[in-house]
Amino acid sequence: MEDNSQKLNTEEANKETSSNKNSKVKALVIGLFAAFLIVGGVYGFLFFNSPVNFRSPKLEHAHLRMQYVVDGTAIDFSDDKFQQEYKKGVCSAEFPKQPIHFHDNLDQFVHLHWKDVTGAQLLGYYGNSVGGVDGTLGYKQNSLTDWEKVPAHGDLLDNTLKDSMWVYAATDSGLELRDIDAFLNDDLETFFGDQSSFNPPETSFLNRFFPVAHAQEDLPDESDLKRIQNLIGDVVIFIQDTEPTAEQIESARINFIELENSVCGG
Repeated sequence: MEDNSQKLNTEEANKETSSNKNSKVKALVIGLFAAFLIVGGVYGFLFFNSPVNFRSPKLEHAHLRMQYVVDGTAIDFSDDKFQQEYKKGVCSAEFPKQPIHFHDNLDQFVHLHWKDVTGAQLLGYYGNSVGGVDGTLGYKQNSLTDWEKVPAHGDLLDNTLKDSMWVYAATDSGLELRDIDAFLNDDLETFFGDQSSFNPPETSFLNRFFPVAHAQEDLPDESDLKRIQNLIGDVVIFIQDTEPTAEQIESARINFIELENSVCGG
């Protein structure tokens, strides 16, 4: 009887040990699965909340002139709150942290340093989330586990409704009313129908991207300056309840800042 009792105790002990092992394995599997879900959820959030041009940005160096007129008053982008510091001598190929900026106390002159920026991203960078960009433009993926937030510059432009927004692009014959959704959703090269002349830095980078400056006795005309500055377009955004008048449109047409004969701005 004692042998049978001892045998039963041994079997029960083995069952208990096996049960404990199974419980630990189950707990480990559940823990790993939960960790996988958490990591996958975080990765999915970062991935799906980051447009590809900010998730995996490509170097760009293009410009546009933008007037932003609210109820008849143009926003002054030369104001300090819009201006950002930048590394001088950007003829170098260093990848900038800022996708968009104004600098050198210039009004209107927008610098695009990441490729395929849309109108919604441009406005969202300065606080107007009309195109769905609000606070954070996305997350830049430096590696599988290293994601860097791409924040907006600030809440400097009030949110508006598309019904109160009128977008005009410059053409050879004047300012032309354009589709708001095209401005918000298309990359700006597509919207303007003009490709950036920027070439990623390879051999003879300076010569290919930055044309030789004109001498004083050979002053460039407007088309030369647009080429030198890699200007992809000019846009006027009116924020008001009614369609702009012919007088407002003409006033904006002649109000673009002059282009400088410079080839190495930021």
